Amino acid sequence: MPRPHLSLLLCAALLPATLLASCGGDDAAPASTPMSPTTPTTQGSTTKESRTLAAPRSITKNTVRIDAADPSAVAAQSALTMYPSTAKDLRPDAVAFAGADDWRSMLLASSFAAKPLGFPLLLVDGTKLSPVTEAALAQLQPQGSRLMNMAQGLRLGVSSRPGTLRTRSVTATTPAGLSLQTDRQLTKARKRASSRVLIVNSDDAKSAAPAAAWAARSGDPILFVGKGNVPAETKQALLEHQNPKVYVMGDEDVVSSFVVRSLQEIPGVTVYRIQPDETNPTPSDLSIEFARYSDGLMGFNYRSPGHSFVLAPANDPLMALAASTLSSGGNYPAMLYVDRPDHVEAELRAYLLSVQPGYDAAHPATQGFYNRGWLIGPTTAIETSTQSRIDQLMEIVPTDEPNALGDAAETDTATEATPDQ
Repeated sequence: MPRPHLSLLLCAALLPATLLASCGGDDAAPASTPMSPTTPTTQGSTTKESRTLAAPRSITKNTVRIDAADPSAVAAQSALTMYPSTAKDLRPDAVAFAGADDWRSMLLASSFAAKPLGFPLLLVDGTKLSPVTEAALAQLQPQGSRLMNMAQGLRLGVSSRPGTLRTRSVTATTPAGLSLQTDRQLTKARKRASSRVLIVNSDDAKSAAPAAAWAARSGDPILFVGKGNVPAETKQALLEHQNPKVYVMGDEDVVSSFVVRSLQEIPGVTVYRIQPDETNPTPSDLSIEFARYSDGLMGFNYRSPGHSFVLAPANDPLMALAASTLSSGGNYPAMLYVDRPDHVEAELRAYLLSVQPGYDAAHPATQGFYNRGWLIGPTTAIETSTQSRIDQLMEIVPTDEPNALGDAAETDTATEATPDQ
């Protein structure tokens, strides 16, 4: 059948804009060339000065971007993603407030995101709420938590009171002191001390940030140590737990063997170290190892298809921490670092391939498991091309065809994979 308009389409596609009139078009040439959708930009991203909150955008088949340019905006968007607040039963009972430039209080707040508390994180800029935090709070409308004497908010290391909310405050003069007081508040609210405790270096935000995702899922507390010392407040906190299992994040360059031995000397404490096998491991290697880790009682154990991941820029761990609320529900994502805005590094690529879903004729794709990715930050932090590649690595694929590395796919079939809860 002839195509009468094909010549017009070709003409429009091939000729410069100034010659379009010869193809029969009457529209004037555009004043400037439109920006490519793949051009890295923060244009349109939510910021702490935003007074309205758009739904997460930049969606691909298997990924969604929290398109926010700073931690305050990430926290606000993440809170409303988990608590849409379009009805009373879709609102949180309370929120956790942390300082927008205080990664330690953000990390400690993640434990309160877990059920049964379910307090999403919002950030305070200095002594005031930024417009984006005010906008989120106006939608969340926390009514008060019965587990916290009807308080509507918990302030961690934040001196100023957010508006007229009924809040509790946790303060201390040192990071270890703040973690001790936060642990006590968590035990009081949950009415029991956890049998598991995460230990992180209080001077290393990058190695500590992956712990926030697990804390938001489990409610396990986080305590601080130095690279070479165990503060008295941390020892006291561990003594207030009943024979706890203690999980140290990072290798000896992050937390020394002396610290591990010191922790083991505390009565009732059993210590485990979570560290990558690589020589000179990076924070990205640690995030992958933690996503895989499990001892049967603790850890994501994401070694098979059917899971979710928060992918955050490695050069800005505050963005990952601000998104910790995302790990408190849904598919309970583990956190992974993306080292470069424009590229998926080999280690991350290999890990995503190792959990890539598969299907075959006997087990169709409609019965398979699926992976999901939450990308954190604007396209200047993780470019659209990188998002697209991550989307490909998460796509369910035929198990008898080459995978994204060009090798024969070794992904699990739908019947072989059992997603962990």
